[in-house]
Amino acid sequence: MKRSAKSTNSTWRNILLLVAFIVIIVIVLDPNNRRGSAPSIPPTIITRPPETSVSGVNTTAPTLTLPAATLPPTATPPPITAAPTQTLLPLATNRPIPTEASIANVTPIAGLLYDVLRSANALRCPDTRCKMIEEYKKDNIVVVTGMVNGTSYKGDKSKVWVQIISHSGTRVYVHASLVTPHQP
Repeated sequence: MKRSAKSTNSTWRNILLLVAFIVIIVIVLDPNNRRGSAPSIPPTIITRPPETSVSGVNTTAPTLTLPAATLPPTATPPPITAAPTQTLLPLATNRPIPTEASIANVTPIAGLLYDVLRSANALRCPDTRCKMIEEYKKDNIVVVTGMVNGTSYKGDKSKVWVQIISHSGTRVYVHASLVTPHQP
């Protein structure tokens, strides 16, 4: 079988594209190429063998010569210098930021009913800085499942909060001054 000239040209074009791809990869991955300058890579040589045919079939493949791969020396990281220290100013209240840790000290109560005395925000934790989850209106009835110490609320000296199971099923906290035991 004789190969057509078009097929041979296509093969050479594919080989050249492969070589160009390899050269681009070498340029991109060269760690010494930090300023965008072209690295010194020995040229890639592609030679076309002389036409040799037996019965009209080309029996020799093209020869591709690539440069030998050399690994760059191990890069030494720059020395670490101490950054100037910053003096942190204390918070205005010096109170710790609210976390779930304050919830660990809840004294459980066996699901008692309480009346809400006035509008009350139910918070994620017993601290006025915590996120509001729900709002209860005056005369709502809530199920209290525990009591815990938290922050004081709007000038009230008491730091007692009640733990409530909200309508969505999550535990929320309302300051104890906003609820009272339910009277049937």
